[in-house]
Amino acid sequence: MAAYSHGAYGLGLGFASAQLTSVVLSEVPIMQSGEGSATQSTVRQLGTAVGSAISGASLAMAVNGTLPARLESLGLPAKVGDGLAQAVSGSAGGVIGVFRSGDGPAARFGDEAPKIADAMTSGSSKEVSGRFWSPASCCSSVYWPRWPCVVPRRRTTCVDA
Repeated sequence: MAAYSHGAYGLGLGFASAQLTSVVLSEVPIMQSGEGSATQSTVRQLGTAVGSAISGASLAMAVNGTLPARLESLGLPAKVGDGLAQAVSGSAGGVIGVFRSGDGPAARFGDEAPKIADAMTSGSSKEVSGRFWSPASCCSSVYWPRWPCVVPRRRTTCVDA
């Protein structure tokens, strides 16, 4: 399900990117269009990097905030649950596959390893989305009204320098 939503997001972003560039550059004089394009591209890349960092930090906070309680409900000590939560966020979820297979460090948990893997993955999407989208909607509602509305003009003549 997440793959479909990320795919739809990427597709929409791809469709919007060219139009946004046109709108941004519509008010830039032709002689400065290279500088305007470079500035727009830099801001877009910076926004992508900052957005990715915020998303990753939100995900890590959600995992570390909710996973220990789910693991404690399986009867694991709190210290073990905290350590496993840090392992999940530190490995970007890579440790979940190890627990599903029951190999490596997960072998010490025996038959409980697959249950632990299920606890690592179950219920996290609602918790993560709630913890991420609430601040994201707050930020967008604060900054959205301040964004200028630009209507592109059609250029019909070239200006000589």
